[in-house]
Amino acid sequence: MQNFQQTPEGLALRLAVAHLIRQIRRRGLHDLLAGRVLNLIVTCEHADDLELYEKALGRLDYYNSKRPSQRSVIQLTAQKRDHIDFGDDHVPYKQTVYFAQHVASLPQQVLESADDIVEMKLDGWLCEAIAKESLRTPPRFSDLPVPAPFSLRILASMICQSWSDQDVQHKLDRVTRGAKAIRTKNEINLDNIAGYGEAASWGKMLAEDLALFAKRELDWEDIDRGVLLCGPPGVGKTLFARALAGTCRVPLFAHSLAQWQAKGSLDDLLKAMLRAFEQAKREAPCILFVDEVDSFGTRAQLSGRNANYGRQVINAFLQCLDGLDGREGVVVVAATNDVRAFPCLIESAGFANQLLSDSSYLPMEVGRYVASPFH
Repeated sequence: MQNFQQTPEGLALRLAVAHLIRQIRRRGLHDLLAGRVLNLIVTCEHADDLELYEKALGRLDYYNSKRPSQRSVIQLTAQKRDHIDFGDDHVPYKQTVYFAQHVASLPQQVLESADDIVEMKLDGWLCEAIAKESLRTPPRFSDLPVPAPFSLRILASMICQSWSDQDVQHKLDRVTRGAKAIRTKNEINLDNIAGYGEAASWGKMLAEDLALFAKRELDWEDIDRGVLLCGPPGVGKTLFARALAGTCRVPLFAHSLAQWQAKGSLDDLLKAMLRAFEQAKREAPCILFVDEVDSFGTRAQLSGRNANYGRQVINAFLQCLDGLDGREGVVVVAATNDVRAFPCLIESAGFANQLLSDSSYLPMEVGRYVASPFH
């Protein structure tokens, strides 16, 4: 058995090695074990774990024994490198393992050359078994949701500090709220922010409607269920959403496709999206803000190998907006830099098209508010 330092970092590496070995066995990656030609992609739920899994691969005797000329490890993250420059001098290795948080961040050339893609998902039972090596009564990590809200380093820290079930559950309750409901301060509202013109008028009418809805004096079908904010970066779309929630005196839940996509695979993305809407429905009436909605793309733009992926994402989003289950009490505020990027959104879900890029909404006026003390 390998020796690991009795520290949070050493235990985190121990967890990474155990997860990697389990996945290698489950996937039957005999080519990796035998040293045969193999291009492998390894993804994980948390960017913080990428380095750990890379180190874990180096701790595997059957991999580390290969000559350096036969193996290569490349770590890719959206923050570090958007692509690999293979160039003319690129020497193909016998085995290459690419580490990335999600497949979408990998170059097309890497995806096409991959023999297998391994998704590293936290195994609560495995973590619990390893915790038993140092704790008499370890926390019940087997109860953790999937995808797990904690990185391996956080779990290792919990084990080293002898956290109890109650400690873990308390932390879990705080983290798994997802995007926290941001209850905006009373002073941040549409009455004391200049520059929004017609959009501000719409927001104030919405506040009146939601107040009547809360008292059951107005049906949800008679209320605008969403608004599309269009304008260049810096015009104040996010600030408008905060001010709208403050005016309506309801919670604000802030999300984006990038946040959902960071959860991992397509399945994880769709689950995160669904959880966001389910959470908002539980807190209704509320505002659900989806930033950079143009990043979804359009159905007309879908082509090639990623067409099915993009189609499923768009369809799932529209289903959340306008599905049979409804979203009573949830007003969706979508922000985009280009209204043409998502035409199906305008036609769906009772959206009112409020354009913050109109000449009556002056970025300079919004800018003066940004500098105010209570922003």
